Amino acid sequence: MRAIKKVITFYNIILALLLLVCIKPAIAQETSLVQVKTFDLRLKPIANLELSFDQQHYFATGTNGSVIVEINNTLLPPKVIYFIDVTLEAESWNYSKGILEIIVREKSFETYELTFVDNNNIPLKNIAVSIEADLPIKGVTNRQGALQLDIPVNLDLQKPEMFKITGYRILATDFNGTFGIITAAALPTAPTISPVAISVQSNKKTTFDEDQLYSIQSLPVFYNFLTDLDMTILTIAEHQLLDVKFDEVYIAYTDSLSRNDIDQGNISDTSQVSNDILFLTRQALLEGRAISQTRADFNKELAVINDKIGEGGGNLSDAEREKLLHDITALDDILIANEEIFTKNQSYYKSSISDIKNRLLNIEDLEAQLSDVERQRQAEQDVFRKQLFISVSIAIGLLFLVLLFIYLIRKISRQKKAIHVAHEEVKEINDHLEELVAKRTKTLQRVNTELDTFLYRSSHDLKRPLSSIIGLANIAKITLNEEANELFEKARKTADDMDKLLQKLITISQINYSEDYAKIDFSAMLKKIHNECQETIVEKGTEINYSIADNIEFASDPKLMECIFKNLIDNALLYSSFSEDKQPKVEVAVYSKDASLYLEIKDNGEGISKEIKSKIWNMFYRGHANSSGNGLGLYITRRAVKVLKGSISFETITGKFTKFIVQLPYLDQKALKAKSAAKKPTLEPV
Repeated sequence: MRAIKKVITFYNIILALLLLVCIKPAIAQETSLVQVKTFDLRLKPIANLELSFDQQHYFATGTNGSVIVEINNTLLPPKVIYFIDVTLEAESWNYSKGILEIIVREKSFETYELTFVDNNNIPLKNIAVSIEADLPIKGVTNRQGALQLDIPVNLDLQKPEMFKITGYRILATDFNGTFGIITAAALPTAPTISPVAISVQSNKKTTFDEDQLYSIQSLPVFYNFLTDLDMTILTIAEHQLLDVKFDEVYIAYTDSLSRNDIDQGNISDTSQVSNDILFLTRQALLEGRAISQTRADFNKELAVINDKIGEGGGNLSDAEREKLLHDITALDDILIANEEIFTKNQSYYKSSISDIKNRLLNIEDLEAQLSDVERQRQAEQDVFRKQLFISVSIAIGLLFLVLLFIYLIRKISRQKKAIHVAHEEVKEINDHLEELVAKRTKTLQRVNTELDTFLYRSSHDLKRPLSSIIGLANIAKITLNEEANELFEKARKTADDMDKLLQKLITISQINYSEDYAKIDFSAMLKKIHNECQETIVEKGTEINYSIADNIEFASDPKLMECIFKNLIDNALLYSSFSEDKQPKVEVAVYSKDASLYLEIKDNGEGISKEIKSKIWNMFYRGHANSSGNGLGLYITRRAVKVLKGSISFETITGKFTKFIVQLPYLDQKALKAKSAAKKPTLEPV
């Protein structure tokens, strides 16, 4: 049977694998087959180029610069393209009809993180830095002496002479990838102008506030800063800082004009090319309007300035006229520079538009030439995939069948040997099983009887001297003086505790030897137990309440029932007295429910903590440091409940209450008679 089950299991595994193979096309619907082509700037295919769209799954183009790959639909169209060769980057790409064409170029710039420190490793903050290149590269360090610069990849920054800092000499450069530390030493500063010259411009600021300069963000604020500054006391480095800040605020000012009415963010990697061209057209029109508006505003402002100056500037002093001429000369230089920038920008825009036209025409021609070849290749690939799928499925099926056949043959052979050995062992065991069981049963019965007899006789033998001690203590209480009475009272209490322990040991020995079942009178039984515990109830000041449901007719072993009640009530009286801030209270309830008898004993003591919940049923276990019991009460109760085919459980909340619940089934008359007839022999009396 095992061999047949394993055969069925293996066939199910094969069917599951075939099903997985078959549903692979359905799963693949979340991906798409894309033909990726890579070209250089001259539209020549680039072979064996490794790239990725997520920096995790890289693939390489073939020798013809093309490859067909399976790509997750969430990555299409691509947002960014990564290359294994870090010197390359994607200039542009186009995704259409399952074909992705990428134009690749060598990376022109790399972003470097540079930190400038002096020869004491102190950051050089707010200093102007320049790098010698075909186009000047400039920047200003922040308060930590760091700045970011986009630097051409062909520049060798390891050479200290590449860096220029006015007033400093470069000592060394240390690069780790795109992170570099440049160390420089300060040169002696140029002498300052004499105090006589300074007194001429006493109304100017005599200190250069770098923090104020750093916070300037607009051109008018920068102009006010210059007019209030005494230029004659500035060092070469401070002049350089002013030049860099002017370039910054001026560029921000001109950019704000060109962006004033332009909708930002319309062009992205995923936008349509036609929309991109419309956006650039609108931007060019707005730029023309901005230029016209700027010229009109400039004319108005010139008219205001002319009115202020007056004819010939006769209302100006020589110093004011000289300063004004200096400012106008600076303005003229700025306008000339703007004209050069505008001319360069226009030339760049025209060449870029022309390049897009040529590229678009080349791509259209290329698509027209390769469309037939791509369709033929796609058809061949579809046929190849189908043939490959069928071949792989058949090969996998045959392989599993062969492996299954070999495995089953070996398994069946082993099972035959194991069955033969097991059969011989079972036959031998069966021959001696009945005899062995009878011997062991007889031995166990004899041992149990001897142990119970020993426990019963020992308990009774010990009980005699204890009874004598208790009697002598009671006599001494009448005849002796007060001091001797205290000693005998302690002896009596000790003897009482030992008597209780012996009584519980006798109870343990009697649990397995039940008496005849009889109807239980719960009122009389609880009254008897109450009288036995009267001394403890009065001593502790415990309030105890009894609740017995009407018309309860329940037959059981009277001694076991009394044992259960006595131990649980003793336990409740003991643990309810440990709380000093509330009166001890015990509640006893007896009722019927769902063909079972329920006994509930609840106290308002400290409850049972999580740490000891699993230990309270153990023999001789005490759950409290102040407990005066012997740790057998709950153990005996649980054994008695099991003998009566019942169950016992408890509910507790730490610091509030503990409630033990005993559930005992009702037995029919036939069961009662059977239990009475099957009564075990009694122990040998003392």
